[in-house]
Amino acid sequence: MALHISELKGTVTSLLAEMGLIEPVRTNASAQPVPPLSPEQQLLVECYRSGQIEHWAWQQHLDEDPVLAAHFRRGSAL
Repeated sequence: MALHISELKGTVTSLLAEMGLIEPVRTNASAQPVPPLSPEQQLLVECYRSGQIEHWAWQQHLDEDPVLAAHFRRGSAL
């Protein structure tokens, strides 16, 4: 799997925000609302935050689940 610079930038930014080193990137208020996370998605977030899911596997979940990715990008899943 090849990473493009834009994907790498987003990944690094997300990681730094999760570590509390930078403020999460906020989208503008006119963006479409994102549905709430399901219990399964919430569990995935908790597992990732606790180190039970490796970064490459987390990235795969974000690639496959647009709702989870939208929450993570907005910082609401952090």
